[in-house]
Amino acid sequence: MSFVRPELRAQIFRFREVIFAVGVGLFGLWVFSAGGPLFGFIGLVIIFAGFGLALIGWRRVRLNFGEGGLGVVEVDERQISYLLSYGGFTLSIGDITAIEIQTNSLGPLSNDLFWVFKSIGQHPQSIPGNAVGAEKIYDMLASFNNVDFDKAVAAAQTTETGTFQIWKKGPRRLH
Repeated sequence: MSFVRPELRAQIFRFREVIFAVGVGLFGLWVFSAGGPLFGFIGLVIIFAGFGLALIGWRRVRLNFGEGGLGVVEVDERQISYLLSYGGFTLSIGDITAIEIQTNSLGPLSNDLFWVFKSIGQHPQSIPGNAVGAEKIYDMLASFNNVDFDKAVAAAQTTETGTFQIWKKGPRRLH
């Protein structure tokens, strides 16, 4: 028997990273208040770590695209795979040249969002935002420099049809 309503349990689970990060920050504040320069420094480091974790968790909450969609997403060994009962595709992360989010007018409370990956020598490939495992795409974005997370959040919250380019491969530089 559970004393927590299922809706509340779902919201707590959705915000679990933010809640954990706030706990880390409060622990850092407690360490900081223990006194002394060493505890003060360690406390500040923990507070900033908690702030960083909270920022990442908050972005993930705002980029929550739903669940129960068509297909399964897997991210493994520098590749992304989208598996369907009738096909799918696999892309090497190193071959991706651009990442876009396409939306339609169904709004932020419906499946209106698709990840689009452009890569070398292939047609653009899309993944529904509510596919099983699509949250792994957010983790994969950490391997790309200069991803526009603000544009991704705007795409997730829009009620209009549009295409939001959140990352594009830049020119290679010789060091």
